[in-house]
Amino acid sequence: MKDLIASGRRCSAHIREFGDPEDPILSIVEDNLREFDAIDPASDGFCYPLDHSGTVPTLGKAPQTISLRLLNEAMEAVAVFFFCVRSELLSRLDYVA
Repeated sequence: MKDLIASGRRCSAHIREFGDPEDPILSIVEDNLREFDAIDPASDGFCYPLDHSGTVPTLGKAPQTISLRLLNEAMEAVAVFFFCVRSELLSRLDYVA
């Protein structure tokens, strides 16, 4: 997750340059990524119950209950956002080429 957040920070300037920097979707996506990072910093908590040492629960910081429907909606929103960003940037690269 750290790599995703670092990548997000690197591409954030480009995303803001080509779109509306005040668009609320940007802060929503950033908030979702921060929340995922706070709950599952190694990005393996939903795959493995314990860390690599086998002693610490990977989702120890997760809420007691998780709505899979809301989690799915949040993940889909982030995925669609980055799909659209990728498509826009590829179109701009094609235009320049």
